[in-house]
Amino acid sequence: MNEHYKVLNALRRDHDLAAELPSSSPDLYSWVGVYPLDLDKDKEWLCNKKVKISNTDKPIYCIRLFEAEKKLIDQDVWVCESDLKNKKDFVVQGEEALFAKLSELNIDPDKLEMPCKSNYPI
Repeated sequence: MNEHYKVLNALRRDHDLAAELPSSSPDLYSWVGVYPLDLDKDKEWLCNKKVKISNTDKPIYCIRLFEAEKKLIDQDVWVCESDLKNKKDFVVQGEEALFAKLSELNIDPDKLEMPCKSNYPI
């Protein structure tokens, strides 16, 4: 896992990361976001998602996939939750589980960067 040092370093410092992905349609942009979660601050969100945390010694991450219409993004319109399409959230516990899920989703962890560098809209 040391091969993903930049990604791990950013996540361990509580930075969100994102990358643009191939979209399902020419009219859409697609992204992945990876968010380190704080059990104290994000407990209600985790409960709403019906996520049970078994071991609080491991970091918790949310991997979020979504798409948004190109016309909204290209016009620099403020994008809100209702504008997002094909949303999928995955919660994983531990760095190994994070990289396993990213691999399962065919996402190269080394493509993840600070959200402002990937035109991440949210």
